[in-house]
Amino acid sequence: MTTNRKDEHIRYALEQKSSYNSFDEVELIHSSLPLYDLDEIDLSTEFAGRKWDFPFYINAMTGGSDKGREINQKLAQVAEACGILFVTGSYSAALKDPTDDSFSVKSNHPNLFLGTNIGLDKPIESGLQTVQEMNPLLLQVHVNVMQELLMPEGERKFRSWQSHLADYSKQIPVPIVLKEVGFGMDVKTIERAYELGVRTVDLSGRGGTSFAYIENRRSGQRDYLNQWASLLCKPSSMPKAGKTRSNSWSVEVFGIR
Repeated sequence: MTTNRKDEHIRYALEQKSSYNSFDEVELIHSSLPLYDLDEIDLSTEFAGRKWDFPFYINAMTGGSDKGREINQKLAQVAEACGILFVTGSYSAALKDPTDDSFSVKSNHPNLFLGTNIGLDKPIESGLQTVQEMNPLLLQVHVNVMQELLMPEGERKFRSWQSHLADYSKQIPVPIVLKEVGFGMDVKTIERAYELGVRTVDLSGRGGTSFAYIENRRSGQRDYLNQWASLLCKPSSMPKAGKTRSNSWSVEVFGIR
């Protein structure tokens, strides 16, 4: 089982101290004369072709190591108790090592709403294997160009990503979600993804884990890019991107600390 890189990601994610959170821009104003009864309040929402009781879920974080297994089990326990979706980290580690059980949370949490995740650098065969082995409600396909560029052992070939995305859209038997890893998406990216068959995107902007920071802590280089997401992503711009198509969904994800 992978221990080095995945455990370093966990260590540096815990070390990172974000000075910004998108909830800082939200002000809750008390109302002394309510308009509704409590049982009239409906928090349900819809995305990825499914109705969910709450507009929250636990996004993909980790896996591929003993520490990752422990974290996934704890997060799955919380998600099952709260009735919300839990998405595991990238399943690629288990594809490389069949003995890796760090993503196997369903056996201990049978009522869990489960999703999983894979990188867009992986061909469709890997995606189909992931779905077959994990049986998720949805599959996140993550894009992480900046992280790959900063990662010492990262990917340097991106030409195949769009063709992979088209294959995933056509052949994966569960809904797919195109997911960023903290750097946000622009409208052109979302439009292109729509043309390739994607109907749900996870914009994942600033405020949570910075993989630019994490990879720079690992490599000791290019720390001037640590705030890349903060420079590019503003919550006020995200809904505009999400309104490009009427029959699609955008999930605007910002970290909680």
